[in-house]
Amino acid sequence: MLKQYSSQTYQIQPYAGANYETEEVGYEAGKKCALAAADEVLTLIALQKGFYDEPAAKYWAEVKEQLNAL
Repeated sequence: MLKQYSSQTYQIQPYAGANYETEEVGYEAGKKCALAAADEVLTLIALQKGFYDEPAAKYWAEVKEQLNAL
């Protein structure tokens, strides 16, 4: 699970005149991670045996819509 997020977030960027690098999460990487998390929650909701939480599924589908609208 964590690999799908780390491939989106860790972008090494050297700073001018510095002898170090830092890891930063940019806007687009954060958005991709939030969408991946929403997809994961929706998948888990769908996989629940004998208990499908329709209000939760609708909520997370709306979360995805809002994230895509950003």
